[in-house]
Amino acid sequence: MSLNKSLILCLLFILSANAQDKFSFGSDLNKPYRVFKNPSNGFFYVCNVVGGPHLKDGSANISAIWFQDFEAYKLKARVTDPISSEYPKTSLSSPTSIAILDGHILITDIDSLAVFKEEEKTPPKQVAHFKVKGAKKLEDIEIIDGNIYLTDSGSGAVLKITDFFDKDKREVTRVSKLPTPKGMIYDEDKDALLIVSATENKLYELNLGDIKKSTSYQIGPKQASTKNGFYDLCMGNQKEIYLVHYTYGRILIYFRDEDRPKTISQPMKMAKPFINDLRRPTSIMYDSSLNRIIYTEYLQSKVRFQKGLKPQLTMDEIKEKIDIKID
Repeated sequence: MSLNKSLILCLLFILSANAQDKFSFGSDLNKPYRVFKNPSNGFFYVCNVVGGPHLKDGSANISAIWFQDFEAYKLKARVTDPISSEYPKTSLSSPTSIAILDGHILITDIDSLAVFKEEEKTPPKQVAHFKVKGAKKLEDIEIIDGNIYLTDSGSGAVLKITDFFDKDKREVTRVSKLPTPKGMIYDEDKDALLIVSATENKLYELNLGDIKKSTSYQIGPKQASTKNGFYDLCMGNQKEIYLVHYTYGRILIYFRDEDRPKTISQPMKMAKPFINDLRRPTSIMYDSSLNRIIYTEYLQSKVRFQKGLKPQLTMDEIKEKIDIKID
């Protein structure tokens, strides 16, 4: 099959165009701290801290957004809060992140994990409020091979919980000590946790196979100028890393050198701005099917959706990916 070069570039431009691909949702949100897509039902869950992060006030809820057609941003419904501290037998103060493990919803809540059993036709029911030994201000949670990893900005630690549902075997250990760790994602290719700090302009890469092989990347000036810096991160289809900066109100992009596309000729000395003028963004996630980023604006009480980075491919890479001959 043969197509000319200009046609290919035109097609790529159309596929990656950002026009009319933004959407925001703010109905009934109250200080959204993190957004999470529940794989069991496709709902976007939003953690509302209401009174404020890490505040033991017994006031919080989880909102749910349901799209009938996510590609066209057509809403099906704004679902009644599946989880709320106003419901009977529910204990929740400051939900900062969510994960799913064995049919249970795990929510980080200051120094504990609020555990809810997912139900088929009724809202999730709380079954436990587990105090995590040594935790002070839990931020993010990742489930890897059944193990729970947590960042704790209060104690400056990355924690690991094994055999969580077996009280006799359950164990809480410290994987590493980091300055004010916040957002965290898992890089499966490297078997590593990528973590950002609120007080250091570094991206930390914790090697889970051998912690001694861990490394870090400078993503901002060496001297951090704020105590509320990088809050969260996610990774896109091109291995670009999106970073949320709370104080500066920005989403930035960074490529580790081994992932750097040929269109970027030199190693990146620090992350580059991608979106500016936000009102205290706190979290970000990525939808790989549509190349979209989804992020929260804490002070605006909104969740926003928009296109991620356009393809950064060379012509040789384009030919390889789409398997055609270009004259």
